[in-house]
Amino acid sequence: MTHKSQEQSRVDAAFLHCRELTKRSARNFYYGLQLTPEPRRSAMFAIYAWMRRVDDLCDDADADDALSVGRLEKLRERTLVALSGVDPSLPACAVSASAPMPPDEAAMWTAFTATAERHRLWSSDFCEMVDEQILDLKPRHLESWEDTMRFCWGMASTVGRICISVWGYSGVTAPALAAERGYAFQLTNVLRDFAEDFDRGRVYLPAADFRSAGLTPSELRTWARPAECAGFIRQQVGRVRGFYADSSRLEAEIAGDCRATLWAMTEIYRGILERIASDPRAAMRTRVRLPIHNKSMIVWRARSLSRAAST
Repeated sequence: MTHKSQEQSRVDAAFLHCRELTKRSARNFYYGLQLTPEPRRSAMFAIYAWMRRVDDLCDDADADDALSVGRLEKLRERTLVALSGVDPSLPACAVSASAPMPPDEAAMWTAFTATAERHRLWSSDFCEMVDEQILDLKPRHLESWEDTMRFCWGMASTVGRICISVWGYSGVTAPALAAERGYAFQLTNVLRDFAEDFDRGRVYLPAADFRSAGLTPSELRTWARPAECAGFIRQQVGRVRGFYADSSRLEAEIAGDCRATLWAMTEIYRGILERIASDPRAAMRTRVRLPIHNKSMIVWRARSLSRAAST
């Protein structure tokens, strides 16, 4: 086997690892990405594997341990190297660990580097995502709507911009629309996960909104004043609907053969938001999910859209 074919086999194996990781860790995301044509599908699996690595470092982190921040900063450094076209898993790389890199991590970096070589990715999106995760290592209570927007930008708008860079887009407004859709997705998550986040010492809805409503986060968590709590949640839902509406032109600006994936993801998130709207207390009792028959219908329609785009 020639050196070139050996290298291609190594890269192919790395992409396969990222695909299997996505299938194990995020089945809904995996099946949505199956609608994306190759090689962009494999690129999205590599992007997911990178994000999973960030999440794993945060999940393992001790908020008072500077080592946790150091690990994320090392990941940011390696990300910049990979985006420059150098595989951080290779022994010759200056930021490689002194000890051999675990095979799973090495595979992620190999696939991520190959993805960066194929697609124009903004380094700022990855760096801002890591920076936001570092801030999120410790309990947080956001004060203003602007603070909430900065949080959503780092957690999700950056992801939207990365996705359209892989899918391909036309028009100068696509990155801004992707950021708006990211706000919509992350704010849906904030409402869905309010109880879980509160129990971990994190409140991402702005304190100013609670004061205006005459509520406290604790009262919302315990649903102490049902009418006021329901009104507060419905007000937040209305705000999030605005971001879905403001980004409605996004599908028209990305590559036709990738629109089905984005449409399916959006319908799932929008469906979760509307379930919260119909039962505002639900998110304080359990993690709101879309019923399987709703997801199945969305996937069926998305596949129809995908087939239509390929003809």
